[in-house]
Amino acid sequence: MAQDALYVFILGRNVDLSCTELLCVFRENNIPYKLIQNSNEVALVESRNNLDIEFLNKTLGGTVKIGKVVSDIPLDSNLNSAFSSDFLQKFFFQQNSTKVEFGISLYVCGGKNDTLSKLQSQLDNIAKSIKETLLENGIKSHYPRLDKRFLSSASVGKNKVLENGAEILLILCQDKILIAKTQAIQEFEEFSQRDYGRPVRDVSSGTMPPKLARIMINLAQIEKKDKLLDPFCGSGTILQEALILGYKNVEGSDNSQKAVTDSKLNLEWAKDKLNLDISSVKIEEADVKILSKFIKPESVDTIVTEPYLGPTLQKRAEYSEISHTLSDLKSLYLYAFSEFFKILKRSATVIIVFPAFPYYKTSHYLNIKEEIEQLGFEQMPLSQTVRKSIIVGDRNDFVLREIVKFKKI
Repeated sequence: MAQDALYVFILGRNVDLSCTELLCVFRENNIPYKLIQNSNEVALVESRNNLDIEFLNKTLGGTVKIGKVVSDIPLDSNLNSAFSSDFLQKFFFQQNSTKVEFGISLYVCGGKNDTLSKLQSQLDNIAKSIKETLLENGIKSHYPRLDKRFLSSASVGKNKVLENGAEILLILCQDKILIAKTQAIQEFEEFSQRDYGRPVRDVSSGTMPPKLARIMINLAQIEKKDKLLDPFCGSGTILQEALILGYKNVEGSDNSQKAVTDSKLNLEWAKDKLNLDISSVKIEEADVKILSKFIKPESVDTIVTEPYLGPTLQKRAEYSEISHTLSDLKSLYLYAFSEFFKILKRSATVIIVFPAFPYYKTSHYLNIKEEIEQLGFEQMPLSQTVRKSIIVGDRNDFVLREIVKFKKI
């Protein structure tokens, strides 16, 4: 019987969202797994199957690197001696290599800060020792210098580390150090092209990053044949990412004719640049308050959307402005959920963004959970927080995104 393999998922900036997405993708695709441990940088996942790394890398929006553990050593080990010639050639470099690129990155998953600092101070010497060991075996090498204790996925990609060699991952745990080999890095150039390369990017009305759109779609946990609707489609980011992920039944609507036009232009661009089949995509102008006049009752499997989050802010809003905005948005959101109930199938899900406004040491939220539940929905927890949601953004942002999941009951 094959031994369980241990994988390393280096999580994106919002680790809670990234880890939740990761587990949703495992469950939706019936991938056997066990979450061993996670930190604010890493998720360690054990699986009795060899994971399809290419599939996961092309599916996930919140994971920046995927690695596979090849060994572990005690905390008091001499790391320089750990990377012997035999070890390097067995796990990291091909026998016939004459010139390689390599990188080394250190992450923490339960280790102590003083041990982390000690290891970080040794990284350059470890890299030099590896370089010398390779040279003794007739292999010339180059490694990108570390500004921090780990290389970004962009640095790994631009230096062609994986194509011409390997990245070594050191994962500091509470009682040992894991040594892993990076198997894949996030397709950062492709995400950037889909974000900034599109013909229309309406910053004034708010733009959703393609990575976040992809994460939200994955949180829905639906099958590829299911019908996905974005009723606030804006410039079409969610529609685009759904098509790239292989969803065949995708629809969008917006009450703005400009948004409908923008979405269509962007999808035409995606058709040409990304070879997407958009022939079955339907996008139309429709006010969410009368959405059921345009869409058949109980015909939608999931709604993934970011509604209007309020007026564009040039500075942090005052309390009175926040209260007024939340009052206006409460009406819009409740109208929307009333219509969602009519068009969603039983047990269908809604992945939606609520606005949250930072105000000094607290934040003000759209508190409409009870009203939504009275309309026939149940909130599905995405986190262990009181609000069962995940906040995206930081305290310096004027508006935060609160990702919330509901199910029609």
